[in-house]
Amino acid sequence: MRVSNLFDLPCFKDAKLLTNKTSLDREVEGINIIEAPDIENWGKKNELLLTSFFAFKDLDEAKIEHFFKSMNNIGTAGLIVKVERFYLMVPEIFIKLGNKFSIPIIKVYGSTRYEDIIQSILERLLNNKLYLLNIYYESNKNFSLINKFDYTLQDVSNQLSDNFKESLITIKLISSNKSFQSGLKLDISKFKVIKSYDATESLTNYNFKCSLLKNNNNYLYKISAKVSNERISDYIITIISKIPIDNQASYIILDNALQSITQILQFDFISKSEQFLFLNNLASSILHYTKSANDNELDFLLTEASLNTYKNYIVIGIIKSEKGPRTRKNNILNFFKSLK
Repeated sequence: MRVSNLFDLPCFKDAKLLTNKTSLDREVEGINIIEAPDIENWGKKNELLLTSFFAFKDLDEAKIEHFFKSMNNIGTAGLIVKVERFYLMVPEIFIKLGNKFSIPIIKVYGSTRYEDIIQSILERLLNNKLYLLNIYYESNKNFSLINKFDYTLQDVSNQLSDNFKESLITIKLISSNKSFQSGLKLDISKFKVIKSYDATESLTNYNFKCSLLKNNNNYLYKISAKVSNERISDYIITIISKIPIDNQASYIILDNALQSITQILQFDFISKSEQFLFLNNLASSILHYTKSANDNELDFLLTEASLNTYKNYIVIGIIKSEKGPRTRKNNILNFFKSLK
């Protein structure tokens, strides 16, 4: 659940955002009432704080700024302030500090009860957990039902574009510099990163890097992950979207996609290893073949190596230089001649 989702709740129908919109993408995982300003002792990450300013009535501006710094360090989701009880309007210092630390401040009126705010948010969070569980099973099913031997990285990219609307999806293999894209064609050359951070969700197996990009009044949201493995090519997956995508649902979908990509690359590695071993054994069998009464075996080997199609072939030998008599070289040349 995001701060922006609060405005979908009935008790927030008359609420007003007092800070800029860039802070609305903060994650919400709980809510608490401010009883004292010592937030270092009780504050939690991604928690909304509800206040009527009673806890701040004796604080000067320096202590209020310290409170906002602490909220920022902890990762507080936002501040819901209730007016028309102790204050008729939100003090300007709160709005200024909210914008400074990108902490959203939402004003609700005195007629809105604390109980209604807390209940509606907790109900939404509970429903959100059920929603995330459904997202996990649905995305896991979509990627698991596919035959990995026939599934390509482009198919993974296309599947992700179905999950991430208004987005550009890119899967890039680092060693070969190959890329697989789907979704929107976005020109990000004029966008600059204004915020970047690591986001590791407990429900996933990978680490994600998130960025907010800006060009004038236009924003783009980016999630990327780099995966390294000893047996396969390192790769990077990137999602760039016109809408906020830094949420648990996105991470869960990407987690399943990344597992699918890793499996595809592992299957490709195994397939190439088996093919190399087969060709190596085939070459060894042909070069060390002992003539027998039945040459069907040799015909089979030559056909498998595509060496039984043309009348003439060119044989290239690489011989290490040696001093003295050229016995080894002559033996190899005689061997090549015998191959005809």
